[in-house]
Amino acid sequence: MNMEKGVTAVIVAAGQGRRMGGGVKKQYLKIKGKPLLYYSLAAFEASAVDCIVLVVPAGDEGYCRREIVERYGFGKVRRIVAGGEERFMSVYEGLRAAAGDGAGVEADPDGMGDTIGAVTAPAGVGASIPGAGNDLPDAAASVRAGMGRLSDHQPPGHVLIHDGARPLIDQDTIQACIDAVKEHGACAVGVPVKDTLRAVDGKGLAAETVPREGLWQMQTPQCFEYAGILAAYEGLLAERGKASPSSEGAHASHGGRGNESGPAPMLPPSQRGAHASHDGRGDESGPAPMLPLSQKGAHASHDGRASAGPGRTAPQAITDDVMVWQWAYGLSEIGVRMVPGSPRNIKVTTPEDVELAAALL
Repeated sequence: MNMEKGVTAVIVAAGQGRRMGGGVKKQYLKIKGKPLLYYSLAAFEASAVDCIVLVVPAGDEGYCRREIVERYGFGKVRRIVAGGEERFMSVYEGLRAAAGDGAGVEADPDGMGDTIGAVTAPAGVGASIPGAGNDLPDAAASVRAGMGRLSDHQPPGHVLIHDGARPLIDQDTIQACIDAVKEHGACAVGVPVKDTLRAVDGKGLAAETVPREGLWQMQTPQCFEYAGILAAYEGLLAERGKASPSSEGAHASHGGRGNESGPAPMLPPSQRGAHASHDGRGDESGPAPMLPLSQKGAHASHDGRASAGPGRTAPQAITDDVMVWQWAYGLSEIGVRMVPGSPRNIKVTTPEDVELAAALL
């Protein structure tokens, strides 16, 4: 009997917050006495996800563990890892950490000791965060015990990727995402566009009105089968010439042959039928491996392999995870189901957003 794999939330908070201005990274800005990052962590801590991976700026891992994760008793946080130069690289590091790969901050073998030594607050951040209460030792112990169980953690079946700068995500939306990703394999939160949209020409003059029917403003979480989104990010990194840490030499194809052109996009197991093996035979031993889209007749190259992504060239600007998924799998082959979100689920980017978030919390 196959047991259902769990659901992991990857909370991305590795940005520098340059648009915010000031000397404090926006994820540490205080809103109602707690850091901005606290609120998204608290939402997923209270949700049905099984564990959380937190991605933070390089060098802040120890600080975030002590002054946020342990201070507030977030027992579902199992790994804290450094992000990359761009958001999509930070997401990839979080995805790797969800399976226990890559470097990061976690507990020592007995699950209770301190492996990071003294923690220095990042520049511009106060040495302490108020509101911890008097039960900090017990909260810290529970967090360390949970992080110490990382060695027993298996790769999740599904992953919810959320921006740590969206503090107003609610429980109903998180649960709707969990339900939708399990049913459809890929989903994302958004809200239909309400305002009138108008194109503007190169001279700054108003041009035609853009019909808003069918247009949505994207939010997070954006949610996927874990194996599928990890394969998509691996392919993206290979296409952009950024060798993934888990790849050595030429990528092996499903038949074991070398593949110098990068990995073929894969079809998530939910789209394949029950546990088909690489050669098409049934396999009752576990989740199905990923199937190249070439075996579905889509985007086949001259040697029968799928070429990487529907546009065949990775986009230069990666704005969200749905873009990576659609590049790898196409628009129609494996659709991303939209989950209605809330206008309250704002992304805090500017000082005005901080004021609005404070009013809404």
